[in-house]
Amino acid sequence: MFELIGDDEPSGGVGGWQTLPRPRRTTGVYWGGTPEVTWTLPLMLDGMEVRPGVDRVIEAELARVASWGRSIRPKRVTLPPPVLQVSGPLHFPSTTRWVLQDLAYGARERNSAGRRIRQELTLTLLEYIEPQLVKSHAKKSRGKDSKDKDRDKGKGGKG
Repeated sequence: MFELIGDDEPSGGVGGWQTLPRPRRTTGVYWGGTPEVTWTLPLMLDGMEVRPGVDRVIEAELARVASWGRSIRPKRVTLPPPVLQVSGPLHFPSTTRWVLQDLAYGARERNSAGRRIRQELTLTLLEYIEPQLVKSHAKKSRGKDSKDKDRDKGKGGKG
């Protein structure tokens, strides 16, 4: 479907150091976590000469690519854009999942009817790491304290 037309550029995933300004002191440095991984892919979507003398219009494919970065709204419920997997000669394992962070259109060629038959695209993908919900111990400790208070009230109230 796509042809890589330049060097793909993976970046990020290392570092994560942050600075912390401190009044009248040297700025502090702390590790805030591993930053995200991005991958920039310069691609060509090509419908020219699919058979000798036959060009294929690629408007539907371009609309599909754009939909990878837009929310989906079936029946007035907003769903996030899809999570993608990439195949081919890769810098990353084929099991890595991605979301479309940016889409830039480059040079294009049109047929005599003005429809696109070749389009350069630059996709910027962001590695998708599913968020993990962590249970808070605060609610548990709040519940324990309030139970103790209620129990204490019961002991000392009526004698």
